[in-house]
Amino acid sequence: MKRYILAIDEGTTSERVALFDTSINKIIDSHSLKITQYYPKESWVEQDANEIWNNVKSSLETIIKKHKLTQEDIIGIGITNQRETTVAWNKASGLAVTKAIVWQCKRTESYCAGLPAKTKELIKQKTGLVVDSYFSATKMRWLLSNDKDVKKSAKDGTLALGTMDSFLVYKLTGGKTFATDTTNASRTMLVDISSPFNYDEDLLKLFDINKSFLPEIKNSADNYGLAKTIIGDIPILSVIGDQQSSLIGQGCIETGKAKITYGTGGFLLVNSGLNLLKNNNLTLNTVAYSISGTTTYAIEGSIFNVGSTLEYLKNTLNLFDSYANLDKICKQAVSDQVYFLPAFSGLGAPYWSGSVKAGIYGLTLGTEKADIVKSAIESFALIVADISRYLSSLGIKIKQLSADGGVSKCNYLLEFQSAILGCNVVRMAESESTSLGAIFLAGLQAGTYHKLNEISRMAIPATTFSPKATKLKASKRLAEWDKFVMSTLSNN
Repeated sequence: MKRYILAIDEGTTSERVALFDTSINKIIDSHSLKITQYYPKESWVEQDANEIWNNVKSSLETIIKKHKLTQEDIIGIGITNQRETTVAWNKASGLAVTKAIVWQCKRTESYCAGLPAKTKELIKQKTGLVVDSYFSATKMRWLLSNDKDVKKSAKDGTLALGTMDSFLVYKLTGGKTFATDTTNASRTMLVDISSPFNYDEDLLKLFDINKSFLPEIKNSADNYGLAKTIIGDIPILSVIGDQQSSLIGQGCIETGKAKITYGTGGFLLVNSGLNLLKNNNLTLNTVAYSISGTTTYAIEGSIFNVGSTLEYLKNTLNLFDSYANLDKICKQAVSDQVYFLPAFSGLGAPYWSGSVKAGIYGLTLGTEKADIVKSAIESFALIVADISRYLSSLGIKIKQLSADGGVSKCNYLLEFQSAILGCNVVRMAESESTSLGAIFLAGLQAGTYHKLNEISRMAIPATTFSPKATKLKASKRLAEWDKFVMSTLSNN
C-alpha cells in the first residue's frame, strides 16, 4: 500500500529531500546537502544548477536506499524551491549552460532603476510586484544580452529559461516535462496575475524574452509527469515556491492568516483569499497557490537577509560561535540603543531600496559583541513590524503570526517579535514546514487528502509567545528605529 510522499525542498543555501509518512502525517526523515554560493563581483550571487541537480539526485537516492523504499511505497513527489533564481539550460543536453543568477543578486539594479515611472507602474499593476532586481525577468534579460553561451543556445533554438523548479522537473522527467507552477511564474515579472494565467505579451516584449524559451504554467497541485528514479517512475504531483509552500505548511489557508519564515531571508505572507489587494504600493500581491484552476492570492513583504546576516556576523566578524547560543548571547547584551540594518542585498518591503547598504547605529565604547548580535536579531522583527504597520494602513491587521525557518529556533527573536507587533507569535512544531506545503498539495492531487481544511489541521503549533512589553515601550523602540532607517535611506 502506498503511504509515503517525498518532498524535494530546494532552498537557497541547501537542498533537502524529506520523507513523509501519511499513516502518521509526519516527516520521519530527511537528507540535506549544502549549495555552493559564488560571488564573482560585488553584489552578484550565483549558483551552479548542475551541482544543485546532482545534490537533489543524491539526497533522493539516499532516502530511498536508507528506507528500502519501493515504487509501490510512494504516492508521489512534491517540489518546493527558492523563487526568482534564474536558470538557463540546454534542452538537448539538459545541462545548465551558465551559472544560475540567485534571487539576491543585484546585477540588474541599475537597469531596474532606469525604467520609466509609467513602465514601473504598469508592471506593478499587471504583476503585483515592485520593479526590482529581485525578480526573474531582468535576470533573464541580462543572460540573453550578456552571456555568450545563452546567446548561442537561444540562436540554436535549444534554450530553456526558468526558475529552479522548472529545471528540476525537466531533469527529473528526462526532459519530458517543461513546466512551472503559478506561484513561481508570478515571481518572474512576466505574468499578469489578475487574468487567466499566461505570460503577458507586453511584458515579454518589454524585457525582450521569447515565450518559446519559457516553461508551461500549471497549477500548484497538478500532474508534472513521471520522475525517473532508481526504483522506477514516480509521479510529480505538486510544485510550489518555498514561501507559498510554507504558508500552506503552517496552515494559513484562510483569508487573513499570516506566517513568517526566518530563513536565509525573511518572508511574511498574509493569505488574501481570491481577491487582489488594491492600492498595495509597498508590499507585493502574489499567488499563494492554485488548485483545479482556482487561484488564491497572498500579500508579501520580504527581508532579503536574515540567516545570511547571522552567517556574516558568525563566520566573517566572529561575533558568536554557535547558533545554539543566540538566546544566551541576547540575554548578555546590555544596550537597547544599538540598531542594525540588515541590508546586505538592499531592502525589500516596505522600503524598496536596492542601493542602501547594511549599517549599525548607536555604537559607543561600551558596546559589546552581544549588543551587536542582539540588534541584528531585533532588526528582523522591526522590519516585520514596519510591514505590519503598512498593512494596517490598508485595513489589514495581523492578529497572530505563525513562524518557521531555522532562525525561528531563537526564542529571543520570537519574544521580541511578539512584543513589537503586540500579538501572539506561534512557532510551529515542524520548524522547516516549507516541505509540508508541497507534501500536502501532492497528497491533495493524489486524493490522499480531500480538502485544504483537512490539511490545515495537520499544521501543529509548538510554542506560543505572547507580548510582554508595554505598548508605550514598543512605540518608543519603533520611533527610534524609524529615525535610524529614515536617516540611512536619506543618505543613499
